[in-house]
Amino acid sequence: MFRLTDIFEKNGRIPWRRVEEEAILVDQDEGDLLKLTPVGAAIWEALDGSRTVQELITHIEQNFEAEPKRVKHDVLSFLKKLRREGLIEPKHFAGAEKGE
Repeated sequence: MFRLTDIFEKNGRIPWRRVEEEAILVDQDEGDLLKLTPVGAAIWEALDGSRTVQELITHIEQNFEAEPKRVKHDVLSFLKKLRREGLIEPKHFAGAEKGE
């Protein structure tokens, strides 16, 4: 599970392009294309290695009309999927300096 203070960044080997309000990612290892919704594209673009998970959640809350509890759930679920697929990488995990 992610902590709200964790920071992630895009996997630099994944080419992507913004197409109108959506984003298209190319998994070159698998030869797959992944089409992101406008919310997914906004999260993807914000994964620049400078924002915490909480800051990503706040960013989506401020830019899309949705209930905060739902936004938090959706952002965390999306990050989990991106991480599982190797599309994002950890830049900093809270407590990492303590060996947690």
